[in-house]
Amino acid sequence: MLRATAAALIFVCACAAQVTLSLGPPVAAVPPGTSGIEQIVLTGVAFPQGPAALQFTFTTTSDITNITGAVGSAATAAVKQIACSTFQPAVTSTTTGTITCIVYGLNGNLIGNGPVALLSLTVGQNPVYVSEPIAILNQLGVTPPGSAMMTQLNPVVGTFPVVSPCSLSGSDTVGMSDVMTMIEYALAATPEPICGNQACNVVNVMYEILAALPLNSGLTTSGAGMCRTGPG
Repeated sequence: MLRATAAALIFVCACAAQVTLSLGPPVAAVPPGTSGIEQIVLTGVAFPQGPAALQFTFTTTSDITNITGAVGSAATAAVKQIACSTFQPAVTSTTTGTITCIVYGLNGNLIGNGPVALLSLTVGQNPVYVSEPIAILNQLGVTPPGSAMMTQLNPVVGTFPVVSPCSLSGSDTVGMSDVMTMIEYALAATPEPICGNQACNVVNVMYEILAALPLNSGLTTSGAGMCRTGPG
C-alpha cells in the first residue's frame, strides 16, 4: 500500500512540473547602434504534457529601437513557425517597448524544452542602460486538444548587456583608461567621432568620469547616454 501511494505521488509530481518561458543564457554585450540576439527558452516540459503553440509579450526600455523575431531550435524541431507583431518602441524613458509573438505550426506536435524564439534587439546610439531591463509577460500555451496552459505565471525579468557608449576601448565597462583617453582627446583639440565630430572638452571628460563611477553601474552615465554627443 505504501509503495503504491509513493508511486502515485511521484507520478503526480512529474505531471505537475511547471511549464514556463525563460530568458536565454547571457550574451556578449552589444555595442550601441548594432543588434544582438536574446533567446526565449521553454522549460519544464515533460512529455506527453506540453504546449503545441505559444504566445508571449516581450518588453524593453526606450534604449531598444527595434525588435524582430525568428523561430528557435526547439520550435523548429516541432515543425513550428513564428509570427510577431510590429515592435512598438517606448516613446519616453518611463514607458516600455513591446512586441508580441506566437509560435505555431499546422500540426499538433508538442514543443520540447529549449529555444522557441530568437529576438534580435537593436540598441540605439545613446543607450541609458548597460544592463538593459527586459521582461517576458502574458505567457500563454495551448495543448493539442486546445486547452490553455501557462496562464497564471509571473513576469520573467532579466537584463540584456549593452556596451556603454562611453567605452572608448570596446569593453562593456568604463574605467580609468577611458577617462585618460578622453582627457587626451580634449587636450588634442581635434574633432573626434565620440564627441559628435567636434573637439572634445572637459564636459566629455566629466561624462566619462560619471560613467566610470560605481554608483552608475548599470547606467552609461548619471542618467543619460551623453557620451556620444558634442561638448556642452
